Amino acid sequence: MIKYILFLTACFTLSTVSFAATWTEISPSEFHLPPPPKTDSAQFKEESRLLHEYQDTRTDKICAVARSMESPTFLNLFGNQPDLISNTDLKILEPFFSRIFDLAGKISYQFKVQYHRTRPFIEDKTLTPCVSKPSGQRSYPSGHSIAGYLGGCILKEIYPKKADQFMAEGKLIGHLRAVVGVHHDSDVKAGQDLGADICNRLLNEDSFQKELKEQILNLTSSSDNRT
Repeated sequence: MIKYILFLTACFTLSTVSFAATWTEISPSEFHLPPPPKTDSAQFKEESRLLHEYQDTRTDKICAVARSMESPTFLNLFGNQPDLISNTDLKILEPFFSRIFDLAGKISYQFKVQYHRTRPFIEDKTLTPCVSKPSGQRSYPSGHSIAGYLGGCILKEIYPKKADQFMAEGKLIGHLRAVVGVHHDSDVKAGQDLGADICNRLLNEDSFQKELKEQILNLTSSSDNRT
């Protein structure tokens, strides 16, 4: 009898966890990220050289594009290209992606605290960003790179015919953060890797797949844009 009661208790506990858990409750502790390069490493020195190269060769147009994306919201990162997403679709998708980016921010924060890497323009006073200096001093990983890659990865599920364009845009969002002088290249790479991990985790989550399908059904653009 006792074994039967224990069995029922275990079943109830498992079912409760299964039904209560949603993709928004995914724990940051599920993810892992290696440490950034040490300041005396060859990689760090090469990244420092590249930052100066970016500074010497970037254009006003590139800086202007990056300034339009200073706040990494869904609309700022993906809302300025109507050939990729219509304004109607943007309004439908924005609340969904805001929740996705909120989750990504929580995951990113644990690593920013863990590694507490200083931003390049703080370490090297000869670097002058051409965008507003971020208020947060923790550089690793790049939050824009996470959001850009993750956003592109999810959007390609919604608009499969434009998959390559969305992934290219997502990677560019991260790369620009190094070009304008607020992140090391390894911050960007770590952010993109983490964005890929979060995307894969979400796409394997039943509760997320259910919402994703609902979002696709709600879109009012022509079906040709999503096939």
